[in-house]
Amino acid sequence: MAKLPRRKCKVCREWFHPAYSNVVWCCPEHGAIYALELRAKEKIKAAARRIKEKHQADKAERQRRQAKLESFKTKAQWDKEAQAAFNRYIRIRDEGKPCISCDAPLVGKSNFLTGSAIDASHYRSRGAASHLKFNVFNVHSACTRCNRQLSGNAV
Repeated sequence: MAKLPRRKCKVCREWFHPAYSNVVWCCPEHGAIYALELRAKEKIKAAARRIKEKHQADKAERQRRQAKLESFKTKAQWDKEAQAAFNRYIRIRDEGKPCISCDAPLVGKSNFLTGSAIDASHYRSRGAASHLKFNVFNVHSACTRCNRQLSGNAV
């Protein structure tokens, strides 16, 4: 058998000629130290793996719980979400147009996408005609003063 090339010891960094190809330490004492170091590294990796698996399991649990809660939404919750999306669409549709009631220019925050100064005004109110609350011909952008304080300021 040919003599194996010399190596550096993983513990003390001294050069040595190994007896076998899988030996990376120069003496048995250093072999024991190296084995303990490997064991410590394996424990750290196993702990990190357990933490990662726990985080993934927690994330999956949160997603499952969120999906379950979504399936338990009431009609009122669905209606509220739909109304908010519809009102946002109306504000985007009527961007740059004046108030439907008083012809004043509509000026709102962040490009008409929030309802701070602009309302989606229903010609026939949602309470009086709930079947028309998502009808785009019944709803127009109006300033909050006309819609809330003057009850739509209808003609």
